[in-house]
Amino acid sequence: MKTAGQTTQKVPLYFKQLRPTKSEPTQNRIEPPVHLSNLKLIDLGSKTIVLPASYDVKLRKLEKTIQQAKRDFEKEQDIDSLASDITDALISLHLLLDRAQNQIWAKYNSKKEGRGKPNIYFPVTSNKERFTERLQKDQLHELQNKNPRIFELIENTQPFEQDSNWLEKLHEISSNRHERDATIQNRQAVTGFGLGRGQDLYIRHMSITNGNVFFDGLATNQQTGQTEPLKFTPTVENRLLLEDLSTDPIEFAKLAHSRSKTLLTQIFNAL
Repeated sequence: MKTAGQTTQKVPLYFKQLRPTKSEPTQNRIEPPVHLSNLKLIDLGSKTIVLPASYDVKLRKLEKTIQQAKRDFEKEQDIDSLASDITDALISLHLLLDRAQNQIWAKYNSKKEGRGKPNIYFPVTSNKERFTERLQKDQLHELQNKNPRIFELIENTQPFEQDSNWLEKLHEISSNRHERDATIQNRQAVTGFGLGRGQDLYIRHMSITNGNVFFDGLATNQQTGQTEPLKFTPTVENRLLLEDLSTDPIEFAKLAHSRSKTLLTQIFNAL
């Protein structure tokens, strides 16, 4: 129950927190594959992760592509060219995920005699029910029993399990490639806010949690001395924003690249 002078107000925030994926257990030992010439060994401290060389080469090239797109835009300020470069990079990441899913299908499918292979793509689903239906359609309904680790990795990456929507947006942009490039616009974005401009504040207690400001005290106008609500002054600046996200297109491409590389590495570690 609020007393006099206590208010709770919602403040618009610019950034959506992009949290890392859920922590996952690691295995103590990995049996090396037969054809090491086709694999890239990545040393992560005391653990060695196996990533196929074809994936590693493409991921390295994509990282350079994103870096070059940033340099080109800083020099030319060409938004259309940047949109094309970012779209191409995201499409390539999407294709790598699809390729990995096909390798998962080849090893763990439950195809019945006489049935053909369905079109296999990395699943991107909005809820648990659709995820289950997708695996059933893809003849991977026994994946959880055959390889619980890979099942967990794919499920934990789904939008309904994530606090960020990187995979969903990656899928959306790359799926629209036949129609258009990603939309990038120069728009005003709220990057912060100020409190109590032009006011004298008496603060008994104030806290900010998840964009909610709880203010217990008094705010008075410095000119009139009249008590008034606490003032919020947003800080805005012009920024390049991707699609309907409040994020920079280069930063999103870097995030998608990092998350995709981590996911692919974990999948091949368990495959």
